[in-house]
Amino acid sequence: MRYKPLRPAVPFLCILLSLFLLAASSCSQKKPAFRVHVVGFPEGEGQEERNTLLDYATRRVEAELGAYVEMEIPGSRHVGAPEADIHTQDFDLLLTFGSELPGPASGAGGDAEGASTPRWVCLDWQGEEKAAGPEGATFIRYRVEEGAYVCGFLAASLTAAGVHPLTNPQPVAAFLGWEKDPRLKDFREGFGRGFQAALPDGKLLEYRVAEGDEVSRARSLAEEAVKKGADIIFCTPGDFNEGVLQVAESRGILVILVGCDRSSSSPRHVLTSLVLRDDNAAFRAVEAAIRGELPTGVLEWGAEEGVWSLAPFLGHDIYVNRELKEALERETSRAAGMDF
Repeated sequence: MRYKPLRPAVPFLCILLSLFLLAASSCSQKKPAFRVHVVGFPEGEGQEERNTLLDYATRRVEAELGAYVEMEIPGSRHVGAPEADIHTQDFDLLLTFGSELPGPASGAGGDAEGASTPRWVCLDWQGEEKAAGPEGATFIRYRVEEGAYVCGFLAASLTAAGVHPLTNPQPVAAFLGWEKDPRLKDFREGFGRGFQAALPDGKLLEYRVAEGDEVSRARSLAEEAVKKGADIIFCTPGDFNEGVLQVAESRGILVILVGCDRSSSSPRHVLTSLVLRDDNAAFRAVEAAIRGELPTGVLEWGAEEGVWSLAPFLGHDIYVNRELKEALERETSRAAGMDF
């Protein structure tokens, strides 16, 4: 019996090779993941908690949106970034915060051969209403006046009710702000209108510090407010908050702070904090950018976009009853539609 020699499986190998080349070609043509460069808050400026929220946002963006995110903290090592120089890489989106235009230190992209300039988005924009930034940039202003309004309503309700052991029979509260804070008028307008809405006949004292680090001056002003009957003081952000906390602890009053949850600073005396939710803002901005639905120019985001919230009342929860909490929810909805 003769055996026929086996024929080389040429056609089969050719098919396999073709499939391999086709797959390789498809992979090479696949669009890379959407890349985001986040520039957080400078190290040493008391913004560690906000950077923590941003770090959470980066992980959420990667997990839910499939984007690639690198976060940079000015003055510190990059968080979650490789050792390579991230500024020479090609990013699709650059996220910054505050009122400064991006400089060379944070201008990701554009300096490497073939790299494109990323779309720039500034969150918590505190500059002029008409921002003179790069073409196609987006400036998102947080409507902090909404949150301040709810804080004013809360302060007025508690000082009038007299149910909290650190309040007194006098319907008086105080507002203490930093003169150079670009959001000062927003905080003041919101808090004042919220206070008046809950307590039309109440008295709201107003004070200013010239510099954000004037702890001793803030302490003196807080002492004066207490002497005039104030039992709750709302403070805009700044190192001067420390002076107010010192008075709160020594004179037995309450404070409301802004930026992040500051309850750990003085659990018994920090009634709540107006938390700026950078994590929600960053996620929404990236999501809209990926979908091509992020407008250019100046936008205003508030409660409806989740860019602010009140921190938990914790030990004060028993004094903020269900009726007051329901009222705060209603006022939050009202504030979202107000023209401040």
